[in-house]
Amino acid sequence: MIKDIFFNNLSQGLQFGSRWVLNVTLIVILDIETFAVFSFVYSLSNILLSVLPFGSPVFLIAQVDGTKKGIKTLLESIIVATTLFTLVISLYIGLTPFLSYIKGWSFSGYGIILSYLLSLNLMVFSYFKGLGNFKKELYSYIIFSSLLLLFTAYAFFVLNTIINVSYIFLVLIVLNIIVLLYAILSSELKSGFIEHIRNFKNSTFNFKNMFQCRLYFGLQEIVTAIYSQAGLLVLFYILNEQIYGYYRALFVVVAPVFMITTAISQVVLKHLKTSNDKMKIFRKIQRYTLLLGVLLCLVILLFRSSVLSFIQIEETSITKIAFYIIIVITLLRFIFANYEMLLVDLDKQRQRFLVQLLAAFVSLTSIFLLLPRYGLVGAVSTNMLSYLVVSVGLIWISEKYLKAAKRSNDHSSETKF
Repeated sequence: MIKDIFFNNLSQGLQFGSRWVLNVTLIVILDIETFAVFSFVYSLSNILLSVLPFGSPVFLIAQVDGTKKGIKTLLESIIVATTLFTLVISLYIGLTPFLSYIKGWSFSGYGIILSYLLSLNLMVFSYFKGLGNFKKELYSYIIFSSLLLLFTAYAFFVLNTIINVSYIFLVLIVLNIIVLLYAILSSELKSGFIEHIRNFKNSTFNFKNMFQCRLYFGLQEIVTAIYSQAGLLVLFYILNEQIYGYYRALFVVVAPVFMITTAISQVVLKHLKTSNDKMKIFRKIQRYTLLLGVLLCLVILLFRSSVLSFIQIEETSITKIAFYIIIVITLLRFIFANYEMLLVDLDKQRQRFLVQLLAAFVSLTSIFLLLPRYGLVGAVSTNMLSYLVVSVGLIWISEKYLKAAKRSNDHSSETKF
């Protein structure tokens, strides 16, 4: 497990780390209003990344095995994502003549296309993770991060302030196409896809079943996007562009730490589905996860002044409070991420979905209650409240099932004795 966590964190680190460097560079070279527009479109892309795959990434890790059925499951996931992408891009094109005047609308098409390519990459690498092959993503993102860092250096030293939002998204789209082609052409997926294409007439794809078996996975991802990302779109129109830019910059700082929680939880899910003693392995990895989370939060807190200065945010009483709230949010991520995967392994998708749905309601409600009065602090507080709801809900439900399982095992042992 430690080896898988290492490789998964390394590949996630290359992917998110290179994007993080790009974001930080853009904060430095762009004016805060232009960065706000870029962040808005990028947030749209991230929200759709939770919608288009319709829960397929987690579904693939939990369901895929080493048989040909696994490749068909991946193809079905691609069909689901492509169907939803077609609907979204068609809706965008149809509404453009009427809504082109809306702030950020003209760039939103780039975000939709980027989210589709990110979805395909995410599903392909989730397929490999389901097989226990965490190195495939690592090799692919060595290429991606190298090219993106080269572009970032070019943007910083050559283009600087003349760079525009459209150009940035075109580069991201091309790089994700390169990664996707490499992942498919350098693996068994190439021959597997070709075989399925040749036998396409004889293949059976039940659209209703494809969506139905991913239903709670997909709904959960959508409500997660609402409480963690949708506020970013709403806030773009409520806050002025300067405060919104500061808000996004604060979350850019902790994005690499969020990536670590995602990487660990993916490995936990893969190992839980093959473990005979789920409680023992979960408790052990959860202790180490919490310890790592506390240490990272302390490091970020220690370098608060340097971090705020680097992202060009003035250190005032308001920005300090906002920064402390970001630290709390980060720690909450380390607390509940593994519990979320535990419920997936226990096949408690409905309960997981209901918790996320409540968090989404709290998030959207708090936006209109807190923002008019508290501005930047209110904005980050909406995230903290929703994360707190998720933490309490997932832990309470998970621990209830763990205790029930323990009582059942103890009773079984006593009966045998």
